[in-house]
Amino acid sequence: MHANRPPAPAATRAAPSLRRRLHLLVLVSTMPFMLLFLGTAVMQHRLGRAQAGAAALDLARALTLGVERELATAVATLEVLALSPSLQSSDLTAFRAELMRYAGAQAPGTGVMLLDASGTPLIDSRIDPNLPGLLPHQDQAVVADFTQAAARTGKPAVSGLFPAAGALGLQVAVDVPVMRPGQAPYVLSLAMQPTRLDTLLHTLPLPDRVIVALFDRAGAVLATTAIPPDGTGRLTGRVAPARILDRMKAQTAGVLAHANLNGEAVQTAFNRSATLGWTVAISTPQSLLMAPLWRNLALMLLAGAATLGVSLLLARLLLLRVLPPMRALAAQAQEAAAQDANPGGVGAGSLGLLEADLVADALRAAARDRAAARDELQTLFDAAPIGVFRGSLDGRVHAANDAYLDLADATQADVAAGR
Repeated sequence: MHANRPPAPAATRAAPSLRRRLHLLVLVSTMPFMLLFLGTAVMQHRLGRAQAGAAALDLARALTLGVERELATAVATLEVLALSPSLQSSDLTAFRAELMRYAGAQAPGTGVMLLDASGTPLIDSRIDPNLPGLLPHQDQAVVADFTQAAARTGKPAVSGLFPAAGALGLQVAVDVPVMRPGQAPYVLSLAMQPTRLDTLLHTLPLPDRVIVALFDRAGAVLATTAIPPDGTGRLTGRVAPARILDRMKAQTAGVLAHANLNGEAVQTAFNRSATLGWTVAISTPQSLLMAPLWRNLALMLLAGAATLGVSLLLARLLLLRVLPPMRALAAQAQEAAAQDANPGGVGAGSLGLLEADLVADALRAAARDRAAARDELQTLFDAAPIGVFRGSLDGRVHAANDAYLDLADATQADVAAGR
């Protein structure tokens, strides 16, 4: 009664296997955690950069106050010296001894001078008064303008970096007017080398590769912890690139990204002194700021790979428990289909998987139902009072009941023989 069954549809044969589905499930379930970790790492990196910029900006402000205090101390001592009775009485011979004692207490390379209101030097602590010749001072035109401004305003003034004469190199001057009623006939000037400011910067406990620089109003480097690109000489006196100066002059304080003299990408926090016009800048390499992100991403990749590996291993162990029962169930189903007449075609007993056992029970129940229906149909076929037969298009009779055999005057042997 059962002809050969047609092959399974192509869609069924192309359906993904349980193994592939489990692998896909592992990847899909792992991906959200990876994305969450990635998002968290990026957010932490941005927060870290902002915090690093804020910390550098606070340090720049603190350094600015330190530089202001350093120069304010120099101004205060000069103001005390300006009150000398010998200077107030214009006894320059007596005052010279006081000026030399004051200069002797200063750092090496520091000079103390007395100039008139036009900027002409009168006394220089670095010159022996018994030797002839001009005072080896800086550019007289620059000094004259600077000294005249201090004498005219009656207020202390701090210069930018200027080249001193001879072997004195670059220096910074602090000028204090010597006030008398209605005028300032003299100006006391303290000329110091930038190394005094270098010492202030190098006392900071800075991380490796973080650079601090102090710029004057013109953008020239007064002091820095940086090493020149060629590894020799000093950066003092070099002027910062115009694109950097323009951005730093646009605001009093801030954080900007740019390339330093070595061409390295850096993040610079800067703060400009309202009284001096000098700017303190702290540069941190971008690679140093990016290091935590790369470290977190590397940890994420390792953790993700480990999680994925463990998940795939668990999926494989699950497959080892699931696939044998499923294959046994498929084998029993094929056996039942091949032995459709046998209600017990699907073997009894557990397959080791609850779902597979439930399917096997359903197959056994369906086999019993089909056998019962087949037996009932056969009974009706055999007991029918009218002739019933089953044949093919070529005229052959494959089955017939007794009523049909009586009408055809044939026997079951004739049907079996195909007659």
